[in-house]
Amino acid sequence: MNADSPVLVLNAHRHPIDVTRVSHAISLLIEESAYVLDGGRAYDWTKWIAVAPGPRVLRSPSISVNIPHVIVCPDRHEVHWHTPALTKVNLWIRDRGICQYTGRSLFRGTGNMDHVVPQADGGPTSWEHCVLCDRELSTWKAARRPQQCGLRLLRDPAPPAPTPIPYQFFGKPLPPAWKPFFAANRITA
Repeated sequence: MNADSPVLVLNAHRHPIDVTRVSHAISLLIEESAYVLDGGRAYDWTKWIAVAPGPRVLRSPSISVNIPHVIVCPDRHEVHWHTPALTKVNLWIRDRGICQYTGRSLFRGTGNMDHVVPQADGGPTSWEHCVLCDRELSTWKAARRPQQCGLRLLRDPAPPAPTPIPYQFFGKPLPPAWKPFFAANRITA
């Protein structure tokens, strides 16, 4: 592991507020602006450097320090909410891999981002105007509106709910040590 490994930052209420680099997390620990949360136990800097080295260690000439997975900043109370960027992967996640015209489950690589109002008619590329569509159906629909083809949407497209998960982790597996802090019943808008 190195100083660029991601570390989850929690606020005083133990809600995710950021992801930082190990080097910054260690600085916060030394400054006593944060403490490590590991296995349900809290460690300040002095206690943390006394923990026996594990598999994730940052080494310097004078000290070896375990790399924390999660730190808590007790003086911070805010929660940052993120709306994920519109990408084909994030669209797949929002629409749960289902063609929004046919209701058919799609395999990865068999769906397209379809503009409900075609770009040729001024349809923007936004969460409110794009859906996951079967690739063959999208080709057949071409630059027509759904009504012109006899198609109906299963549901109106909308942005996904904001999430405290930073953009770079949306739709990706979270490190196991982070999962308890993203449980559905813990995070509310």
